[in-house]
Amino acid sequence: MVEHMKGCDAVVSAIGGKNGTFTPCTIYTATGAAIVKAMREAGVKRLIVCTAWATKDHAELPLLWRWIFRYTFIRNILRDMGEFEDYLALDCQDLNITVVRPGVLSNGPATGKQPETAIGKYSVGGAWWLGGMICRADVAAFMLDCLDKTDYDNKTVAII
Repeated sequence: MVEHMKGCDAVVSAIGGKNGTFTPCTIYTATGAAIVKAMREAGVKRLIVCTAWATKDHAELPLLWRWIFRYTFIRNILRDMGEFEDYLALDCQDLNITVVRPGVLSNGPATGKQPETAIGKYSVGGAWWLGGMICRADVAAFMLDCLDKTDYDNKTVAII
């Protein structure tokens, strides 16, 4: 990866893992560490990554996220994302990192709208039981917009 990163200004990562109650997941921690190692060797200082809502249990989470999703369908992937976020916060302070936490992802077309954001939060306010949806195309557009803005430098931001 180092050779491909040389001369780059930033790395944008939207890696996705496999959901499953009984399926182990280490894609975020394993590939995240490899990406960071390669970035450091290549001299790249900017990283924008996508994780999800609810990477940690928090009272602000919508009901289904807090009591159902976190402990069933996507528990292993959320646990791995949370460990990856911890690694970035604790061991990567030499990098300028933005962690984007989208709500429920859909496959719909891009809306072109600016998403609602919540800096430093595990979700965005809204429906108390499920929370908001956002299409993958809008998440990608938001992440790319972060390249040209400093609003979310060294921050986590939940979006819908």
